[in-house]
Amino acid sequence: MSTRRLISAALLFCWVNAVAKEPAGLSGRSDTYFETAVAVLHKEPELLEKDGRKYRILIQDIETEKIEPKTRDGNASGFFLFHKDQYYFATAQHVTRILRPSSRLGFVNPKGESRQFVLGKLVGKSEHLVWRHHDQTDVSLLKLHLSGRGVDEVADIAISSDELYLETPPRTSKLVVAGFPGGLGTRGGEISPITAVVHLASKEIRLAAKLEGVQVENAYLVNP
Repeated sequence: MSTRRLISAALLFCWVNAVAKEPAGLSGRSDTYFETAVAVLHKEPELLEKDGRKYRILIQDIETEKIEPKTRDGNASGFFLFHKDQYYFATAQHVTRILRPSSRLGFVNPKGESRQFVLGKLVGKSEHLVWRHHDQTDVSLLKLHLSGRGVDEVADIAISSDELYLETPPRTSKLVVAGFPGGLGTRGGEISPITAVVHLASKEIRLAAKLEGVQVENAYLVNP
């Protein structure tokens, strides 16, 4: 199974009702696969653009006179993946450029409880993020080193590669995409994935364009 097919299929959130091995979290509840969507929560500096140049905005505490950069909440989406006895976190390549070990991952467990993990705590003692970037699509993988509660929580919502539908569905196939556009579904600490029903509008086509600064050679189009 090629990495390209695996990633393309995972991004489309399509799989057959196969018997799951590890993890077993999705077994028997494929109708709620949107719950595999993971919110990426991070702080990003606010910038001011003037005369073609960008400046970072700083704020000073009146009492302590401490100066810190002004930040705003940033959001993105991803999912946990289980492949060959190893867990990964997958997200868009352009998102990885702004993530830090202090960024958080938010999700809903099977009990309906909102959970959050610090990203750096999922990659081992070094807390160093080592991303593997796809060379033709806007996708990246982060290998996870989980222990204790982290294994149980991630296993409950991870997508197993054994469950993925590896062939491109026919065009006009109905798909359901899940995520957190504009941070919706992440406010107040409660995680609730936003879903949308779309239709596959093409087979895999050559795009050869830059999206969010990332070179994308091939892609699928969905409507809307």
